[in-house]
Amino acid sequence: MPGMEVSITYIGGPTMLLECDGVRILTDPTFDPAGSEYDTGRYVLRKTTEPALDPIKLGSIDFFAQSRSSFRQPRPLWSNLPNPRQ
Repeated sequence: MPGMEVSITYIGGPTMLLECDGVRILTDPTFDPAGSEYDTGRYVLRKTTEPALDPIKLGSIDFFAQSRSSFRQPRPLWSNLPNPRQ
């Protein structure tokens, strides 16, 4: 749309912050430290770098989008994130 302001901030792995006309969407939040491992049952994923952005510095988030759901162990994806806008 003409005049729409859009920005994308790559944070690492599958995680991005999308901003569109002031609406902030965080995709697939993974803020685990480097060295973390994730066993999918078929293979093990190893995180090799730290997140590019500290979750505390994100500010408020309007929506979260999570595309992955196949990990065997449930993980607290939102535990270190600021609360969405009220």
